Amino acid sequence: MQPIFKKAVPFFILLIAAAAYAALQFSAQPPLARDPQPKAVAVIFTTVRSGTVPVVVHSQGTVQACTETRLMADVTGKIIWVAPQFHTCGYFKKDSIMLDISSQEYR
Repeated sequence: MQPIFKKAVPFFILLIAAAAYAALQFSAQPPLARDPQPKAVAVIFTTVRSGTVPVVVHSQGTVQACTETRLMADVTGKIIWVAPQFHTCGYFKKDSIMLDISSQEYR
């Protein structure tokens, strides 16, 4: 092929495409104007009554303690009594006894 012909082919393709587009645009009929009709919506209704309704919430997550305490021994000795609340998630009131340690080693 000759170099001029190689450069002219894309130009002619674009020219033919533009002519086809213009022909289609000028021959197109405008759409018919219609009055918009509101569409009917299906509705289900009921009478509302006041009352108590149980609400159940299913949830998933991580539970964390609001307070964490680290116990450190100031004395050594044999533990001779443990409070029943001394377990995971146990609760103690102020000044309650958690453990009883034998006094033989620290006195």
